[in-house]
Amino acid sequence: MKEIEKKNWLKLYEIAEKIKKVEPWNELWDTDLFVYIEDDDVENTLYFCTMGKAGIHKSIAVYRGDEINGYIEMNKGKMDSIAAINNQECIKVCYLESNDTLPENKKIIKELGLKYRGTWTSFEKFEYGYEFSKINPDEVIFMTKALEIYYDMFIKYQNENIKVDFENDKCFTRKYDTKTNKTKDVVEDITYIPKEYISVSFDGDIKNLTKRLKKTNMEWELDFLNYLPIRIEDMKQKDGRYAYPIPFIIADKNSKFILDMKLNKKPEDYNMYIDKTLDDLIQFMLKVGKPKKIYVRDERTQCAIKDILKALKIELILSPSLPAVDYAYEMFLNPPSELDYK
Repeated sequence: MKEIEKKNWLKLYEIAEKIKKVEPWNELWDTDLFVYIEDDDVENTLYFCTMGKAGIHKSIAVYRGDEINGYIEMNKGKMDSIAAINNQECIKVCYLESNDTLPENKKIIKELGLKYRGTWTSFEKFEYGYEFSKINPDEVIFMTKALEIYYDMFIKYQNENIKVDFENDKCFTRKYDTKTNKTKDVVEDITYIPKEYISVSFDGDIKNLTKRLKKTNMEWELDFLNYLPIRIEDMKQKDGRYAYPIPFIIADKNSKFILDMKLNKKPEDYNMYIDKTLDDLIQFMLKVGKPKKIYVRDERTQCAIKDILKALKIELILSPSLPAVDYAYEMFLNPPSELDYK
């Protein structure tokens, strides 16, 4: 580790330990958000989530811009475990037991000359399509600034006994103007940045395609934009992180029979991947007929196919749970150790 990197890491650990000492999770629930906006740059708003009051591991999660939307949906209970993993985008400072601390983080702690007993302090990054991992040098600098802001806000919140009606979507917000170097702290409604997803329009001969598609009463479950959290060695990245495979799966909702399934590597271009996948979907329909309904688990997938299904007069239903698809995923996540042929 270079000397400048070590200096930056130690500065980050210094503010992380200050937060640990004031134990903000004793006062705040994970839904009690602190918000920071600099120079009215709403798209780069920082959202701070304090975790640990419910007894789960203690951490401060920092969300940037529209990353907060996935967390909000998770808190509403609208997501199953697969969707939750695919919508967790943030960086956390974690206060964990030794056996829960990433080996890569233990290596960093050792290089810094830090020692812990009981609770260890470390940092984890959650990113769409990847296994959670350690943070990089740029993120060290970002998190140092972010946690300094959080610490200062919490001390003021605590010392001045600021009242915030978190249960009714209020938050404690700090607005900072870099030109005047002035800070304004207010209690206000939470402002979320809308998440923008790719939407694909059908540019072929829809009338001709509709004539060629045989109508059926089938109902399908479809998933092709949610990563499966399994580690595959040839998907290891140059930086040491593991990219998750992204499955394309069609299942019959009623029989739970898997109609088509394949695992793909993380796409380099999502537009191309979606175009290719939807072409595969249409080709499959030409073979077996078009379903009456298609169920998807999340807004990302819903947005990608809604225009095409509307043109094909197929009902699209957003359903947090896809039992048939999830059964197939379970075979990947927890494969049976033995097969019983009795």
